[in-house]
Amino acid sequence: MLNEINKKVKKGNHLALDFTRTKILAMAKSLTEPELKPYNTNELLNTKS
Repeated sequence: MLNEINKKVKKGNHLALDFTRTKILAMAKSLTEPELKPYNTNELLNTKS
């Protein structure tokens, strides 16, 4: 994959590089910051003490 990016840079195709970089950053963010799924948290908060 890096070889493909390097080829595009040598050709001067910076738009493709920026698009690829944006996709990689978006994927990384989705892995590290998953969207909060709406669900009922009452059961989790009600702890029996």
